[in-house]
Amino acid sequence: MTAPDGQDPASGGARKPWFHPRRWWWKYPLDALIILVEWGFLAVAIASAIFAWRLAQGPVDLSWALPRLTRIVAVAAPTIDAEVGHLALAWNGFKQGPDQPLRVTSDDINVVDNAHDRSLGLDHLGVDLSMGWAAHGVFAPRVVTLDGLQLTMRRAPPAQQIAENTAEQARATDLRQTLRDIIAVLRQPPQSDKHLLPVKDAQLSELRRVTLTHGSVTLQPASGAEGQAGLVGRALQIGEMSATIVRGDAGGLTGQVAAVLASRAGPLPPQTAGARPSLQVSFTETPQGDVAVQTAAALDNPAGMMAAIQLPGDLPVPSFPLQVKTELDASAAAVVTSFRVAVSAGAGGLLINGASIPIASLGLLLTGDENNLAIDPSSHIALAAVSAQPPPTIAFSGQGKRTDRTLGLTIGLGLDHLASDDLPSYWPPGFADGARKWIKAQVKDGSVHDGHFQFVVTGNPDFSNIGLTGVSGSLPATGLTVAWLPPLPPMTKVNGAITLQGMDAIKIGVTNAVQGDQAITNSGIVITGLSAKDQIGSITVNLSGPVASAVAIISQPRLHLLKALPVPLTVTGGSFQGSLSLSLPLDDNVTTGQIKMQTHDVIQNLILSDLLLGRNLTKGNLTIDATMNGLTMNGTAALAGIPATAVLVTDFNAGPPSKVIATLKVKAQADETQLAAADIPTGGILKGAADLNLTLAAQNGGRTDINATITLPESRLSVGQIAWAGGAGTATATAHVALQGSRIIALDDLALTGPGLALKVRSGFTGSRLSTVTIDALQLGRTDLHGSFGLPAAKTDPYVIVIAGPALDLSGIFGPAKKAAPSVKPANSALSQISSPDEFKPHPPWRATVNLDRIIFGKTADGTTRELDRVRGTVVNDGVVVRSADVSLTVAPSGAASHLTVVPQPNQARQVRLTSGDFGGLLRATNAYDAIAGGVLDISGAYDDSRPNHPLTGNAEMDKFSLGDAPTVAKMLQAMTLYGVVDLMHGPGLFFSKMVAPFHLADRRLDLHEARAYSASLGLTADGSVDLPRNNFDIQGTIVPAYFFNSLLGHIPLIGKLFSPEKGGGLFAAKFQLVGPINNPAVHVNALSMIAPGFLRDLFNHRPQGQTSAPSQK
Repeated sequence: MTAPDGQDPASGGARKPWFHPRRWWWKYPLDALIILVEWGFLAVAIASAIFAWRLAQGPVDLSWALPRLTRIVAVAAPTIDAEVGHLALAWNGFKQGPDQPLRVTSDDINVVDNAHDRSLGLDHLGVDLSMGWAAHGVFAPRVVTLDGLQLTMRRAPPAQQIAENTAEQARATDLRQTLRDIIAVLRQPPQSDKHLLPVKDAQLSELRRVTLTHGSVTLQPASGAEGQAGLVGRALQIGEMSATIVRGDAGGLTGQVAAVLASRAGPLPPQTAGARPSLQVSFTETPQGDVAVQTAAALDNPAGMMAAIQLPGDLPVPSFPLQVKTELDASAAAVVTSFRVAVSAGAGGLLINGASIPIASLGLLLTGDENNLAIDPSSHIALAAVSAQPPPTIAFSGQGKRTDRTLGLTIGLGLDHLASDDLPSYWPPGFADGARKWIKAQVKDGSVHDGHFQFVVTGNPDFSNIGLTGVSGSLPATGLTVAWLPPLPPMTKVNGAITLQGMDAIKIGVTNAVQGDQAITNSGIVITGLSAKDQIGSITVNLSGPVASAVAIISQPRLHLLKALPVPLTVTGGSFQGSLSLSLPLDDNVTTGQIKMQTHDVIQNLILSDLLLGRNLTKGNLTIDATMNGLTMNGTAALAGIPATAVLVTDFNAGPPSKVIATLKVKAQADETQLAAADIPTGGILKGAADLNLTLAAQNGGRTDINATITLPESRLSVGQIAWAGGAGTATATAHVALQGSRIIALDDLALTGPGLALKVRSGFTGSRLSTVTIDALQLGRTDLHGSFGLPAAKTDPYVIVIAGPALDLSGIFGPAKKAAPSVKPANSALSQISSPDEFKPHPPWRATVNLDRIIFGKTADGTTRELDRVRGTVVNDGVVVRSADVSLTVAPSGAASHLTVVPQPNQARQVRLTSGDFGGLLRATNAYDAIAGGVLDISGAYDDSRPNHPLTGNAEMDKFSLGDAPTVAKMLQAMTLYGVVDLMHGPGLFFSKMVAPFHLADRRLDLHEARAYSASLGLTADGSVDLPRNNFDIQGTIVPAYFFNSLLGHIPLIGKLFSPEKGGGLFAAKFQLVGPINNPAVHVNALSMIAPGFLRDLFNHRPQGQTSAPSQK
């Protein structure tokens, strides 16, 4: 078999490969393909040449491709709608070199997303594209020009919604990364078609300039926030934007931006003219990434701008032109290396809560870097004047620093001066309103000056949780007037400082001041709760001065510290030093329950007038501590000159009427001298010191209980009126008095006990009126009685006195026993008040009833008891005179009865009668006169009450009495040498059978007319008067010896007057005169008249001219 065609015979019949280098059949198709490619390039070159020539002739309209382009966009981005009104392509050719770009222009571009969150409108867009990159199909712009840009965006949803929306998070992350990539490319030098870059960087590799004119950016409210007040529901627009960004030849950027902020809520109202702020920004970025930015913003009418964008009404509204300039330098790592912010403002005001704070100028300069901030000391706010006082200036300074862990800023504020009356005008309403109102109303006059304050702001390094964490500083004050507790007098001449105490408190410190006549030192007012609606004022006042001023403070009705005192205080002396602390809301309607108070006072040399029963308190050294719950006072003082210690405790809290709101405990010791000096009568009972314990308890219902206890040795007691003296042992006196207001409603437990004495007293009331005081027992020596004292229900009712019992000892009043009869009897001073005008002065009426078995008047010289027995009777006084009386008694030891009656008569008269079966014994028993023995007395008379002096006219008759030791009568008888009769007076006495004495008593004068007394041996006649106040006699009369025989001729009818012209006289009688004091008168006896017959007797009875009194004896 022969080898097939194509096989190598040497192969032994093996199959030959299909390719054989000697065969060239594929050469022809390859040549054809090469020719086709060459012709394709030629065709493209010819087409490009033709296209370039066309572009060189003018722009080529590409609008025919817009529908297809729109469909492509819709497929690529189905969530947006895009519209392009015109599209064109232009080229300048190679006139300026081969590296000329293509220029694409487009008009009326509108892009809106389906959610209408973002939209873009553009009147004209021009882009210069790289020709080289365009040939490669890469969009690489060189110059971008935008005109009429209108960009609308909606505010991002709240942060929590973004966190929940992962798509939003991803888009935000991609956007930040894209911006970083763009900045990194733009920092490089711009390229040309000669230097092609990787495709990724080619898009911006040749970008050199971006220009924007007539642009605007609108920020719509977030979804759901439309229509809300303020910025949240408002659409904001940055309009009239113009910007130029240029890329330098060596890389980096420079640019300028200008814009105006406005509101898209419609046309701006007329009052917002000039309200649209302007902003200019210029920046430069170096190839190394360093950035320098300068901005300038101006706002002529901030108030109008805020009204246009409807910011919340509680924000401060400036009404002054404002300019802000900033300079900022940052490194490539976005680290701020330095910045400078300058803020300046012209004249105007800051409207806060309806009140305008006037401002003359403002300047603020801030400098710093990424981690440091400094407020230049030249920063200030110059306030405008609100009064005739010069306006203040506020200076600012400060330092701030940020570390890896903290952020801190310290701001210093200085105030040069401020008149206190101007402070409310600069204090914005709504900020600590209570404090503002209080200072406005209470602080006047003076000024504050040289103030320095410091504010500390802290936060996290990422600027979160920023807040004010510390404040301090002080503002000295001079000459202030502070009304700290009206209506008390204000503090004047206040020097001190206003100090910030922490975040929420301010203190008005007082170094020294005066309040009336008080001195104030180291005091202050702390106002807390500055950030709250209501502020609390804490007042601490350290005062010293007169006690009267301190009482005026603590008796202030809003403090009611003295409302529970059982007695009113009338301060007339003393000084004090103390402190008062008050805490109360700074409100116009503060109630007592809202006030917290504490006071501590030390009082020295206190004097209180008419403190208790008209007695004064002196030498008071007391300590007072008080709160709104109660008061405690303790110390020493002298009450009515008596040293005492006192403790007073009061309770101001509410309670039932029976609650005790004040307790006063007094301990004292006094003797009779101190009591007498205090005008407290002791009647000579006390001889020595006694201990007094007094407890007073006042109840809420007005009742006051007073318990008094007096203890002393009984030996220090004596009652001279009854000749009693205490013995061994201790005497104790107790008493309880209950008052309702100023009325006594109970007087009980009144007792005096001891080994030798006993007294028990109780009271009776009719309703709330004290009606009777009853003495159940009074045992003191020989006195043993009981009785009562009734008080009148009306002014016209009488006091009713009842005294009864076995015995009443008055020996101490009517005289002790006599060792011997005195030669001269002292005059009775009580006589001077008889028939005096004082006796008839109106006084309370009274009625006395007596029922005593014995009244003891002492003892005679021989030891006989002077007493009256079975004393019974009633005496009624109508307030002027004794209107009626009926008193009977028995004279001891004779047992003779005596009886006194006063009986009212018609025609304003009273009939009086006194009868006694032993008038001498009556006089002797009362120790009135011992010289008369026996005597039956009958005195009758009548008072004439129709006359203001109430004269008494009557007749006194006494039978069968003896006259014993009578010095005056003895003098007269000795003058007549009737010694035998005188001897009788020193013996059994001169007996008289009868005495008749007509008398007239008026105006403290007793007149006698034809008074006579006689016996068989002697007769007397008397005419004249007794001057009771002076105790003087002026009496004339006759002495008739051998009266029985001597008077016989006087009884002869018709001629008897010749021998005895005077009634009771005789044929032979001597004229006498008594002139002078009753106890020792001058006696004049005319002996010649005794030898003359009765009708010639007056010839010898004359007084020498000028002689007013007779010699003692003649």
